[in-house]
Amino acid sequence: MLVNGNDEYIEKENFLIWIDAFPKQVLDELPSPRVMVTHIPFKYLPKQLEERGRVICVFRNPKDVAVSFYNWAKDINFAEFDGTFGDYLPMFCNGDGKMGDWINWFTVAQNEEFDKIYNEKMKDSKLSFTYRA
Repeated sequence: MLVNGNDEYIEKENFLIWIDAFPKQVLDELPSPRVMVTHIPFKYLPKQLEERGRVICVFRNPKDVAVSFYNWAKDINFAEFDGTFGDYLPMFCNGDGKMGDWINWFTVAQNEEFDKIYNEKMKDSKLSFTYRA
């Protein structure tokens, strides 16, 4: 849809090119225009991107990230974590997390505590976020 410049959905297999997963030679040979995705922070991307590229930055709701990472950690026994979501949430909020749908996992109290911690950590940020549940 980005390449075509309209909102018509075109289904393509293997359309997403993860720049963190392909060798430079493969990326260099892709025809232009190309759409690539990454988890690499913007500051580590090539400087040419700022001059010639267009970037769309997508942020997930942090509550979705917490639940998703918890389930991912449980599935692969990441860092030998085997606790409950209640055990995990404080670790995640403190940056000690060792990834669903947040609304079905957070209790009202956990939701309020998460919002309190998150708002405190983001208070000096110039960014504004709008969340949709």
